[in-house]
Amino acid sequence: TVGLEQLVAFFGTPSRYLLARRLGLQLPRGPQALEDDEPFVDSRATRRALADRRLPVLLAEDPPAAWAARALARAGVELPAGAVGEAWLAREWEALQAFAATLRARTGQPALAPHAVQLDFDLDGEAWRLHAAFPAARPDGLLGWRYDDLYASDHLRAWITHLAWLAGGVPAGAAPRSTWCGRHGTIGFEAVAQPAAQLRALLQLYRSGLAEPLPFFPRAAWALVCGKGASDARQIWTGRTGAAAVAGERDDPAHALAWRGRGDPFTEGCAAFEATAHAVLDALRDHLQPA
Repeated sequence: TVGLEQLVAFFGTPSRYLLARRLGLQLPRGPQALEDDEPFVDSRATRRALADRRLPVLLAEDPPAAWAARALARAGVELPAGAVGEAWLAREWEALQAFAATLRARTGQPALAPHAVQLDFDLDGEAWRLHAAFPAARPDGLLGWRYDDLYASDHLRAWITHLAWLAGGVPAGAAPRSTWCGRHGTIGFEAVAQPAAQLRALLQLYRSGLAEPLPFFPRAAWALVCGKGASDARQIWTGRTGAAAVAGERDDPAHALAWRGRGDPFTEGCAAFEATAHAVLDALRDHLQPA
């Protein structure tokens, strides 16, 4: 038996999920140096902290006055000081208001009654069951959001949830559609042929990934299947050095530990990585409807 959130979490980082589920190891995401000076530029963490405080009040039926909302935005310690922080706040304030307006427009219809499904699968003679719950579906389908750029993990979450939504039987009064809103765009999925078969294939990979490391690395796989191809995928895996240094996906401690002694999957198991990437992402890519 597996829950939908477990399946989504697995494909977010299979190596990390394997270590946590089978060995009870909770590893840090990577080295995090302490900040030793004040912030002078925005960051994902800054935007996330501001959105956590401001978005709920902007989505309320009676949002506060503009001055009160801006005071709430200044309540934390994430903003750069002085004119730099005020300029950044003004720009981010407009973006967050636009995001909230988009969500209010999409949530104008009343939510349907909570809907839960149980899907049974036969995996090579083993009986598996997938549980999924959809507490806030609307007549125009499922809606999800996150105030950030949409990454490979967001696409995977939206896709796997959409497959379960269709495979379980869309309830009366709801459209067979899913929409996921991000900071700079919206993605969606509609009709999918044989969604249960698509889920079964993902569950097969999930079962394999509980026994041994699965050669699936979301960021690199996304670059291979939905980006610029193998060279882009390799750079995301290895990272960049020099003045514009960026950590690679292989620097995740979970990958380093799970693949220790097995060799670099991009050199000794590249065919397996490519096959798994296509098995997970090809159908997602083919059904993706960006807006």
